[in-house]
Amino acid sequence: MTTTKRCSLAIVATALLITGCETNSSRLVPNPDRDLNKSMAKFSADAAARKYPTTEPSPVATTSPTQLERAPFRGEVDYQLRVINIVNLSDTAWNDVEVWANGKYVCFVPTFPARMQRGIAFRILFSPDGDRPPLKGLWLKKVELLKDGVIYPVPIFAAD
Repeated sequence: MTTTKRCSLAIVATALLITGCETNSSRLVPNPDRDLNKSMAKFSADAAARKYPTTEPSPVATTSPTQLERAPFRGEVDYQLRVINIVNLSDTAWNDVEVWANGKYVCFVPTFPARMQRGIAFRILFSPDGDRPPLKGLWLKKVELLKDGVIYPVPIFAAD
């Protein structure tokens, strides 16, 4: 085996170890966030039990400053790492929250601790039909949190 082939093989192996494989687990290295350390099958089954609320307009449907005070969250989308970083800017933890991306893909988060950030990887998002976001070309137009039947828009920005 030539040195070039060995080097290429080493680069590919390292990339797989760092990023993980698209297997039944959420990643090769377990997620340190216990709430988000589940298998792909569990994320998919959980999404199948969720429904995006489309029948009634939300009381927090716009992004005026007074309404955003009710949901003090901010999101940053890192398209290179394929993750949505959402931070709870309040002094209160939010429990039993669904994170909806583009009104199609969902991930249930048991708790958003106060003054803490959660990283929602694209790979753990599923539609209720079991579809996953495309591997390339996903552009997030909106991220919303659903809590107690109310949907809250999250201002999102692209990561640097």
